[in-house]
Amino acid sequence: MKKNILIITLVALIIQPGIAKKIYKGEVSVEVSTYAKQNNKMIVNADIILDKLKVAANDMLTITPVIRSLDGTDQMEFEPLIINGSTRNKVNQRAIGFGNYSYPENTAGIVKRNNGKSQQFSYSIDADYSSWMRSSELVFIESVTGCNCADKGNITHPGQKLELPPPYTPQFELAYLIPAVEAVKHRADSYSASLDYAISKSDIDRNFKNNDAVLKEVDRIISEIKNDPNIVLDKIVVTGYASPDGDATYNMLLSEKRANTFMAYLINKHNLPQNLITTNWKGEDWQGLRTLISQSDYSYRNDILQIIDNTNDINKRKAALKNLRSGAIYRNLLETDFPGLRRNSYDIFYTVRGLDINQSKALINVKPQQLSLNEMFMVANSYEKGSKEFKETFNIAVRLYPEDAVALFNSLTSDIETGSFDNPITGLQHTDKPEGWNNMAVALFHKGDYQSALHYFEKASQTGLREALDNLSQYKLWLESKDN
Repeated sequence: MKKNILIITLVALIIQPGIAKKIYKGEVSVEVSTYAKQNNKMIVNADIILDKLKVAANDMLTITPVIRSLDGTDQMEFEPLIINGSTRNKVNQRAIGFGNYSYPENTAGIVKRNNGKSQQFSYSIDADYSSWMRSSELVFIESVTGCNCADKGNITHPGQKLELPPPYTPQFELAYLIPAVEAVKHRADSYSASLDYAISKSDIDRNFKNNDAVLKEVDRIISEIKNDPNIVLDKIVVTGYASPDGDATYNMLLSEKRANTFMAYLINKHNLPQNLITTNWKGEDWQGLRTLISQSDYSYRNDILQIIDNTNDINKRKAALKNLRSGAIYRNLLETDFPGLRRNSYDIFYTVRGLDINQSKALINVKPQQLSLNEMFMVANSYEKGSKEFKETFNIAVRLYPEDAVALFNSLTSDIETGSFDNPITGLQHTDKPEGWNNMAVALFHKGDYQSALHYFEKASQTGLREALDNLSQYKLWLESKDN
């Protein structure tokens, strides 16, 4: 606690006899000039105004400042100020000179009152801060002694409220990684045309089963790509497949024929140059069958998967399937699963032109694959941070580029922005980037782990990262203002 000891000797005035009061209610006032919480201390500067005070010659007033909670449950007293009447001041000085008297050691000041004159005493409080002081008041307890040190009573002067602002709310800034600019945006989309073919047939019959609906979808996709002003079509690769029934060698030739007839359909229907399309063929589509079975709810699913996975010889594999449950399972496969394996896949390779911000915003929800990560980043930053659109843009980016470290980092960062902290803390645990340390600190702070947050803020600040330096300052402001 800071002591402010000041003994003031004033020119003596003519003593006015007839002043004889027990207490001096309303004659002492206090004006608090400043108060604040600094370095975990409660600092108060006040002036004790004595202008209206008329002290009896033999009286001694002791003014004790007190900070107390508004409900009166907590309080802290400080060094008293002693105010002497003219006679009492002389008596005390004489007694002190003979060694018969001394003022208390913790006295803030000793004043001889000059009645009728303007007089004040500057008082400073430097006390260890407690949370109850945030909303408190400064009052003064006055006690009076007269001749022969007789107690003449005491009174608490009305106080002045000390209302500290609430703890500082830090405004932390997150750091994002800017994706590299993609010089040329090469793209590839894969589609499957599950056309219905009669057994051992390769020609396309639009009126056969569901073929008309399948071809309409193919036509829509090709037309959309051809007519897209942002796209340059590079090539189309068609791959033919056959179902795994019959002879494997024959099925390889059949898948080739199906690829070629599908290529001819695309060239003729959409007026495509022949050198734009290449064909490939895979024969029997065992991988496609395995995918269908693994996604099914067949009771015999595991039996089929075990045969596919553990029987390398194709002929033995087919024989094992035919023998399952006396052929009943194989007959079901022929009817329900094999037709969908007689198909063509087609991969479309194209280049997307560079997009400006308005074009990117128009495409982000309908054709996000045409945007680069950098263009998505620019779209996100065109929205208010933490907004629905801001977060959704980063979600789209990580959905399209799930293996990209920058996309994942920015998505985790946007989680923090929108008030989600657990996934970012887990996802950023092993980051080696100062941006990651900074963002980790923000998430940890919001989870209440203040020491770990400080560690990461300091670690990131040591690299000179602007966001971390600013955030560390914000952290210190918060630390200074908060209650213990």
